[in-house]
Amino acid sequence: MTPDKPAPPQLPDLGQPLADALAEAGRTLGHALAGIRFTLTAQGALASVLTGDEAAARTALATLDDDQRRTVHLAASRLAILAALTAGMEG
Repeated sequence: MTPDKPAPPQLPDLGQPLADALAEAGRTLGHALAGIRFTLTAQGALASVLTGDEAAARTALATLDDDQRRTVHLAASRLAILAALTAGMEG
């Protein structure tokens, strides 16, 4: 007679939890990449505004959604105010 072997330990089924975790990681990465794209486009638009290149600014702004455009416009306004204050301090 051979002694009964102990049953191997049962591993939990990771199918759905693993799929959920991978989906969440994908969403997080997607948001990060979208944020990076927005940041680079917004920086390009602001640089174009500051250098007076209206065509490049319009092109960059056209790729953004309404909320992102408002953010860029707000940043440009604040930069203009800062530039005016700085110019006033120099003279």
